[in-house]
Amino acid sequence: MIWRYIGTSIVCIVSLVTGSSQASETSIETFMAAQKVPLPAHYSFIQQRTIQGLPRPLTSSGELLINNDSIHWETKKPIAQSLQITAAGIVDTQSETQIRGGEVIAQLLLAVLAGDLDKINTHFKVTINGECAVLTPQAKPLSQFITHIDTCGSPQLNRIKLYEVNGNNSVIALTPKSPTSVKSD
Repeated sequence: MIWRYIGTSIVCIVSLVTGSSQASETSIETFMAAQKVPLPAHYSFIQQRTIQGLPRPLTSSGELLINNDSIHWETKKPIAQSLQITAAGIVDTQSETQIRGGEVIAQLLLAVLAGDLDKINTHFKVTINGECAVLTPQAKPLSQFITHIDTCGSPQLNRIKLYEVNGNNSVIALTPKSPTSVKSD
């Protein structure tokens, strides 16, 4: 259960750095370019995960550091956990455990960071809805678990919403940290 929670949280990171489209190229590219995260980037986050059958959302918070070749996701509350995402996959840095199946997510994230729009377009259809870009997975395995991801904020990205096939959802509110607090790997 915790790995699936982590996995869906990490998929949200895809939307942090996506700059792709398939519909109206000019308007979507312009919108996504405004949301694009200059690297390295350092955010604090609050994540609320709504799970069917639970009376209220689960809330976690921490920090997110995005570099050119890695992403560090550190949850501080309610339980400390640290994940490092590289081309090799996703590692829980506290237990030094590789997350099984994380390679696909890690490679997709790094393709996004590298600006590999062809690869991104093979996974998502991108549309604009108000102040959000809506990323709809086009193929398995993403489409088996996710109905869509909204990246919201105009001009700057400040919220990511992930909607799962099973009715669960996650909302991640992002607050940029001071540029002087960014460390490079």
